Amino acid sequence: MKKTLLATLVAGLIPMIVTAQGTVTFGSSSLSHQIVLAGTTTSVGPGFVASLWWAPSGSPESALIQLGGTIPVNGGYITTPETRTTGPATGEGVSALFQIRAWNDGFATYAAANNSSLLTTRVGRGGGGGGGLNQNPFTNPTGAPNAVPPTPAALLTGWTTPIQVQPVPEPSTIALAGLGAASLLLFRRRK
Repeated sequence: MKKTLLATLVAGLIPMIVTAQGTVTFGSSSLSHQIVLAGTTTSVGPGFVASLWWAPSGSPESALIQLGGTIPVNGGYITTPETRTTGPATGEGVSALFQIRAWNDGFATYAAANNSSLLTTRVGRGGGGGGGLNQNPFTNPTGAPNAVPPTPAALLTGWTTPIQVQPVPEPSTIALAGLGAASLLLFRRRK
């Protein structure tokens, strides 16, 4: 009877141990967790989203994958924090590689924003024409919700500098600028 009980207990724990994954809180918890307009300290307002990217420690930046969906940016901060669970390659309470990416919410994905041709200015590391920017990846510990005793989702203490994003002009703004340039050329030609 004791052997059967022990075998049942071990069989039940093995899947938990194998699939135990770390957790982090994706949100703004300090002044360094701001998202600002490029070259300024002005916080971005509505119209931007942020996402959390993850890979096991020691991975190259190209291995990062998005964890969950996007969160709207409000007043330069991610004001609705969410707990995110790492992939199975990062166990509970283990450090992993993370990166925050932010972009204009007019684009469905970070890749679309980063590859956009609406702007030619590339700002900062990984900057894109569509306002998509990513910061340097950072190592951060994870929480261990299934440990005994459990530890809560870890805060992103490795996020130490604000993210700068390039605003994307609306198509009507681009059209208006083009119309203005054309009129200047027309008036200049008449003189």
